[in-house]
Amino acid sequence: MVSVRVPLILGSASPARLSTLQRAGVRPYVLVSDVDEDSVVKRAYSQFGELAPEDVALVLARAKCEASQDSWRTMRLARLMPLSELWFWAATRC
Repeated sequence: MVSVRVPLILGSASPARLSTLQRAGVRPYVLVSDVDEDSVVKRAYSQFGELAPEDVALVLARAKCEASQDSWRTMRLARLMPLSELWFWAATRC
């Protein structure tokens, strides 16, 4: 079995999400974004109209992912890890 270490970013302050990942053997970096969820959802609603719950989750995940990327870049510059090697996962609440 090949073991590959890929950084995973949890863009959520949820203790339940962190615990779930840790129980699965994943040790994510926790970078809580400063995304204003209400504002993001309102903007998406004005653009696309009524949103299904899964669409709300995707819109929030993308916003948190984009916000987390900037924080991650700042943290990793000194270590010179290419951004192409990173996987971003943003957990959202629905």
